[in-house]
Amino acid sequence: MSGPPATKTRTERQFERIIFASRWLMGPFYVGLVVTLGMMLFRFALDLFAALIALPRMTDKDIVVMALRLVDLTLVANLLLIVTFAGYENFVGRMAGIDEQARAAWMGKVDFGAMKIKVVGSTIAISSIYLLSTVLNVGDATREQIVWTLAIQGGLILSGLALAAIDRLSAEKAE
Repeated sequence: MSGPPATKTRTERQFERIIFASRWLMGPFYVGLVVTLGMMLFRFALDLFAALIALPRMTDKDIVVMALRLVDLTLVANLLLIVTFAGYENFVGRMAGIDEQARAAWMGKVDFGAMKIKVVGSTIAISSIYLLSTVLNVGDATREQIVWTLAIQGGLILSGLALAAIDRLSAEKAE
């Protein structure tokens, strides 16, 4: 069924056009990620506003925990943006009508493998912030919660290392 284009039947060509056009079914997923990004901005603004109001009563530890929360939201928002842009450009099509100078340097250069590494790296960073927040609130966390948080962090790090090793092996075999 995958012979030269001249030997394909009209039905095969039509079928392939339909399969190729199906990439547009991903559009609503990317719109959903953009809506989620807006939700995260709203949550960020609420948390920042609450912190500003509570500032006179906050301890240094409270400020650090709030800052970690804001950094955490920012990292997740960055991750959403990377997945949205890279996913769209890798699986749907190049974003048209964007001034080349306005494009982020990585746009159009992040392939699926690089996107996986960025997602895993961001997940580890987000988990690290959660771990640090848990440690800072050690009086509020049970021993079991701390152990589980450490175990999950360790698992994420091991997964990231395994993914990096697999990527390196794949790149060496490709050369």
